[in-house]
Amino acid sequence: MTPDQTLFQAAATGSVSLAKSACAAGARPTATGPGGATVLHIAASQGHAHVAEFLLAGGADPNAQDAFGRTPLHESAFIRAKSPQTWETLVAHGADPHGPRDRDGRTPESLAMTLDYGLALKRLTEHSAERVARGLEPSVGL
Repeated sequence: MTPDQTLFQAAATGSVSLAKSACAAGARPTATGPGGATVLHIAASQGHAHVAEFLLAGGADPNAQDAFGRTPLHESAFIRAKSPQTWETLVAHGADPHGPRDRDGRTPESLAMTLDYGLALKRLTEHSAERVARGLEPSVGL
C-alpha cells in the first residue's frame, strides 16, 4: 500500500495516528483518488473532524471540488446532523458554505438545508416566532 493509499484509509476510518504515519512516510494531504475526491472529501464524508483538522493543518484545500463539483463541505452536509463538528471544522478553515455549487447547482449550505430537516425545522420555527412577534400569522409567507 502506498503512503497516499494509507492516508485514504486513515481518512475513511478516522485514525489520526495512521494519518500522521502516512504523512511521515510521504503521503500528501492534497492527494486525490477516483472521481477527484481528495483525502479531505473522504474524512468529511465520514464525519472524522479530527482527521479533517490534521489534513487542513497540512495544507488540504477545504474548497477542492471533485468530478461532481462537490467540496468536502458538500460531503459533510450528508452527515451534518450526526457530526456537526466536521462541518464547523471545515468552515473554520475557510470552507465556503455559500459556494461553490456542485453539478446539480447546490451550495454546501443549500444541500445541508435540504438534508438536515432538524436545522430546517429550527429555522422555520424561528421565522414563525419572528412573524408572531410582529403580529403576523406564523405560517404566512414561509
